[in-house]
Amino acid sequence: MKILSRTVRKARGKHCARLRYIDDDGKKHELLRTAENKSEAKTKLAQLETELMEKGPARLEAGKITFRQLAEYAIKRFYQAATYDETGRKVSGVRSVVPARSAINNLLAYFGDTDIRKIDDEALEKFKTHRLKTVSIATVDRELSKARKMFGVALSKKWIFDNPFKTEAGKQLIQVAAEKGACGAGIVRCRRAAAVQGPSESRASSHNSGVHCCAGDWRSMVQSGGVLKVETYQLQS
Repeated sequence: MKILSRTVRKARGKHCARLRYIDDDGKKHELLRTAENKSEAKTKLAQLETELMEKGPARLEAGKITFRQLAEYAIKRFYQAATYDETGRKVSGVRSVVPARSAINNLLAYFGDTDIRKIDDEALEKFKTHRLKTVSIATVDRELSKARKMFGVALSKKWIFDNPFKTEAGKQLIQVAAEKGACGAGIVRCRRAAAVQGPSESRASSHNSGVHCCAGDWRSMVQSGGVLKVETYQLQS
């Protein structure tokens, strides 16, 4: 690898640090970073050269992917309407494509064109706090679950080299109970409601609730106006 040129210039009202280099295969590359003023551009140029030498070109190229680009790739690659084979078995896509895309759109509305390298666990925590002002924790968990998958894809593609969901703080972003504890929650709620039923009905309700929970949903029974109602919640990944 050889550096060809280092320049600082102003274009469209922004100062820009530009580093041009040739890789080991003889291909020419250009790295650009914008800055608010000439002094900051010079600092970024020096940082570019240091990172290029220490970490290699692949890591720097990863910074060219925005969250919008990542979201578009994820929707095109994963979040399409499900397709099925002749036996009715799903072979691609997702069954609930509308909720999945809605979750991604909410993420996109917040992160937009942010460089994905700059989205760390702290940035995701701020997103969580922001969303909790208007929606439930269950909704935020679903949205963060989509983000976790997207960053996993970005890591596999080497668009990033650190997954923000793998840090200690990142692992706490999504409620464990929302992912793994639904079965217990379903049975507890069913037992509470069982107080107004007969003993045999109570045992049957608790048993059925557990079976449904393990299949991916959980049922809670609540008493409203003397009438028992069954509410079903579907957990989505």
